[in-house]
Amino acid sequence: MRHTVEKVLCKYGREIVVARGEESLVFQGFFHHTGSKDWHNMEKSCNVLGQIPRGQYLVLAPAWTNLVVGDMILCDGRRFSVRRVESENLMEEQLYSWALCVELGKEDTWPM
Repeated sequence: MRHTVEKVLCKYGREIVVARGEESLVFQGFFHHTGSKDWHNMEKSCNVLGQIPRGQYLVLAPAWTNLVVGDMILCDGRRFSVRRVESENLMEEQLYSWALCVELGKEDTWPM
């Protein structure tokens, strides 16, 4: 069953990069906005530099990726922080992992 799930993710998923310190890991998975109607998506928040991104995103990843809270996800030129990770199992076999992410701000490009 795990092999079947990985084939689906590979065929229909998009390229996602996970950054952990100096290491990076590339895999095919599903990544999309949750579209929920909670305060993460409905309430706009601004600071002196502009609007703060809102919303949560869901990542479905192969089991071998071993996502952990605090990982940084790079997808479509944007950065996301992993806030929660769960794995889905069938009996004793881990089929895939899902993670809830929030978008991070842009990198600071101002000279020091």
